[in-house]
Amino acid sequence: MRWLIVMYLIASTVTTLEGFEGSLKNLKYVPALGIAIIAIIVRKDVFVLPKDNVLNTIFLFLIASGLISVAFNPGGDTLLYYIFMPINLIIFGYMRRYGITRQQLLVILIFFAICSFFPRYYKATSSHTGLFNNPNGLAPILALMFYLVIILKRIPILYKVAAGLILFWFVLLTESRAGLIGYLIFVLAYLFQTWVRFNFKFLSYVVLLIGIGVYGWMLETKTLTLIETANNVTQSEKQSGFSERDMLYDIFSRKIMTTPEGIGFGRSGEYTKQVTGENGYSPHNMYLKAAVEGGWLFMAMFWVLFTYLYFTSKSIAANSFAFAYYIRCLFESATPFTMSIVSVLLFLPFFLNEHNIRYARAAFVRLDKPPHQQVGAGTA
Repeated sequence: MRWLIVMYLIASTVTTLEGFEGSLKNLKYVPALGIAIIAIIVRKDVFVLPKDNVLNTIFLFLIASGLISVAFNPGGDTLLYYIFMPINLIIFGYMRRYGITRQQLLVILIFFAICSFFPRYYKATSSHTGLFNNPNGLAPILALMFYLVIILKRIPILYKVAAGLILFWFVLLTESRAGLIGYLIFVLAYLFQTWVRFNFKFLSYVVLLIGIGVYGWMLETKTLTLIETANNVTQSEKQSGFSERDMLYDIFSRKIMTTPEGIGFGRSGEYTKQVTGENGYSPHNMYLKAAVEGGWLFMAMFWVLFTYLYFTSKSIAANSFAFAYYIRCLFESATPFTMSIVSVLLFLPFFLNEHNIRYARAAFVRLDKPPHQQVGAGTA
């Protein structure tokens, strides 16, 4: 089962790689979906986290809230996105119950390294994208790689520092502003909490709420347009980005008010095309995307799930990564609970951290069993 978890993470990364366009677009989900189905068939205990009734209840309400959007917006794409939701929750449950071994985590790191460091000489862009379809898809993977290095024990601190600097250099090469912000926040938050031995989860949670509110206010009042104007006056290369987000915010904030049940999972780009007549753009904001596609109730339950996991997490590394990633999500889209690794990262750290990595060649046992029942499950 642990190898199925590893293959699932690899397959979910495949969904963000280059080459799946046009008629091949939906094929990128086949590996992840197939592995998830195999995992469910192989394991009979498919109930997610039976030891945590609160989390189980939140999961059930979340799935029910997503069904409202599907019912009001029937269609193949919406239903496909919705099917991925319970599958992801089941996989997360497997991760926490059984964990993965140190060797398996190294396999994941090697795969990410191949996809990230591969040079794309044939692509006409100044940004480094590796094998991913855009820089914003690569940047969070680089941060995830450093997170995985951090939670691995028995690695000299100098090696971790070297890995962090190398990955930071590649983040710079992606030219992803959101990726750079997320990486720096993750590293600084982790180092601060580790050095002072103080977990500031409550403070960071408040900062995140304030950040969401301030960014929304800046979009609403067109403050970002003024920032972009100043940016373009002082730079020879004129870049668009902030004003585009202003436009998308206007489009989707109005739609949220008129369609509280949501427009259907995965349909925000289609709606943008209907309104503007141009290529469909995502909201470039995870919170906006979740609310407009899944509806008010889905967004509320999504936030309840995040809040519960954030405050019950005992991993400083996981909380630091989550805090940074949710700040990044102010600037980039990620439909919650799809098969894409960018979406999986929204909750992955809470279920894959230093507390469920196995360091011995142990028998396949559950981590939530009493110690005397965990035969061969040494963690030395």
